[in-house]
Amino acid sequence: DKALLHKSFDNCFETYGQSWGQEWDGVCLLVMVQAGALDDAFRFAELAYPDNRRLYPPNDDRWMISPPKGLDTIRLFTPKMAAFRDDPRFWQVALRTGLVNYWQSTQQWPDFCGDQLDACKAKAAVAVRTDVKRKT
Repeated sequence: DKALLHKSFDNCFETYGQSWGQEWDGVCLLVMVQAGALDDAFRFAELAYPDNRRLYPPNDDRWMISPPKGLDTIRLFTPKMAAFRDDPRFWQVALRTGLVNYWQSTQQWPDFCGDQLDACKAKAAVAVRTDVKRKT
């Protein structure tokens, strides 16, 4: 029942950050993706993966002492999240979380880029350019 699903998705937005370790938030995102509600999933990802890149200096202890609220990015790489990663909007999430910067600087691209490495590099570059344009 789509109405019931959307009601539960609305509940996810209302209760964001209230479960221990944000476990429920991770389940919410996964269910949205599995249900094919990618618009809702990407709206939820704006909460679950905020832009914390400039919150603290890179070597600041506060990253460990007072970590910002947000889901662990490891969740993004489960097989059930493939539809999320395959959507072009994924690259904005990867940019906000610092994954794009990590992949570009280390050249350690994720497994899902294996057979499409050039495409991943191009999508990452577009995300960076879009981010720079948005800030100016």
